Amino acid sequence: MKNDDVSEGSRELVDLSAEAISSLGFHLSQVGQIISKSQLPPNKGDRSAAYKLKEKLDMYQGYTDEVQRRRNELEQKMAEDFARLKAWRAQSGTEGKGLVEELEALYGKVRQQDKEIKNKQKQIEEEQAKVAELNEAVALRDRKWDSLAKDYCLKLVKMREEIVQRGSLCSWLQCAFDEIRFKWKAAEEKEKLKIEHHQRMRKARAQARLEVISRERQRRLLQACMLSLQEETVE
Repeated sequence: MKNDDVSEGSRELVDLSAEAISSLGFHLSQVGQIISKSQLPPNKGDRSAAYKLKEKLDMYQGYTDEVQRRRNELEQKMAEDFARLKAWRAQSGTEGKGLVEELEALYGKVRQQDKEIKNKQKQIEEEQAKVAELNEAVALRDRKWDSLAKDYCLKLVKMREEIVQRGSLCSWLQCAFDEIRFKWKAAEEKEKLKIEHHQRMRKARAQARLEVISRERQRRLLQACMLSLQEETVE
């Protein structure tokens, strides 16, 4: 019993606590990554950030349950070691150099464990500082993305308004051009009809004149014939 290390359970408990804290930092880092990559609404077919966070939380809850189980086992082991140590001291007595030396060694182990705990705490603080820096970087990136999305939406709305205005202007120009072309064609058709009307009037007038000339010739011819006939009759 003298050579048994009764502080083994304490070291394992400290290692377990450090492991749990390190796992907490890793879990927080995963949560930060999920939140930084999340978007609303999620893409079709992708799981939402809430579902991913719940999945990570369930996994971390299962891990904490396992840590608690191991902690209970270590505490039980420490209690059994302490009980064996009390029994051994009851058999061997509490006086003598052996006990003092053992206490000094125990104090040395406690100091060593204290240093290890401080180192672990320092590492945890460094990890927490890294997590804080990452969270700040994620927040800055989110602000940049929000600003970019806002500018994109404004640009998209402005572009749509310009498209509508251009469509309206093109439609108005098309209607105005069609109206001008219709008026021009109507005026051209009117002028053409007027020319055709004048041509028909001139043709009719010329035909009437020709008919008058023809009738006048026939009348003169008949007069000449009658005059000749009268002269023949007189002779």
